[in-house]
Amino acid sequence: MLLGLGYIYSDYTHEKDFDLPRYNPTLHIGFGLDYEPTSLGGFGFRLAYESNSFSYKFDENTDAEKKHFQGLGVLYLGVQYKF
Repeated sequence: MLLGLGYIYSDYTHEKDFDLPRYNPTLHIGFGLDYEPTSLGGFGFRLAYESNSFSYKFDENTDAEKKHFQGLGVLYLGVQYKF
């Protein structure tokens, strides 16, 4: 299990004259499985999923403020060797 907090820096400006906030707090989560049989002599396998997510608000030159949620996820399978 993996849990963390962080931030993403952005200097994005849209052509409609609105700017995203420079710093967006993020949530980092992950979970996975490790399999390291002794019969393989130090080799192991890992299957995991990790995700970073954040939200931001901006005003698109309208009366209503808009909020967007962004999530980035990674699913991976890895092989490792411990000496």
